[in-house]
Amino acid sequence: MSETNKILAQDLKILEAMVDGMPAYLVSEATHWPMSGDNMPKLTIGGCLMRQERLQQLHNQLAFADQARLNKSIDKFNASLKNQVVRFEGRAHDELHARLREWTTYLHDATSKMATTREHYANIVDTRIVITALMNKLAQPPYQLNARLAQDIAHMDTRLKGQWQTDKFILDEIWQKAYTPAEYWWLYGYPG
Repeated sequence: MSETNKILAQDLKILEAMVDGMPAYLVSEATHWPMSGDNMPKLTIGGCLMRQERLQQLHNQLAFADQARLNKSIDKFNASLKNQVVRFEGRAHDELHARLREWTTYLHDATSKMATTREHYANIVDTRIVITALMNKLAQPPYQLNARLAQDIAHMDTRLKGQWQTDKFILDEIWQKAYTPAEYWWLYGYPG
């Protein structure tokens, strides 16, 4: 198995675990839900959505059996939301607020030398990817994206553009085909 296949298979495994835990997570009050297993991140709605989006974009790079697993996982995720529309929307907005606070803090600190290094930015930019994934989901009916949050995120993007240095793709190149430069410009460089 190639390194690319291993990384995609691991991401799919994480997605499946997140989808399995989603029903219990939605009825809880936890912000981050621990998942069992080695090297498993905490379950969040945004983390789950981020993985869904990027794996869908890289669908053709997955083995045929993994494509079927991805489709099954997405169907299961959507089924778990069917009777939880209001709860999901509320929890997703809560996470979006938290992620925006985290991103805002980073951008305010980006004037320090450490915060503007390429390596540091690469470690924090997942927050911005999750913000986009949450916004994309909340913009789809039956959900409704909070317009004020969308404005705040646009304001932060404007601030980031003011200190932007265009460069090569910031993440592992395996993810590059999932994130186009037009939509994900903030993955093609770093603040300086």
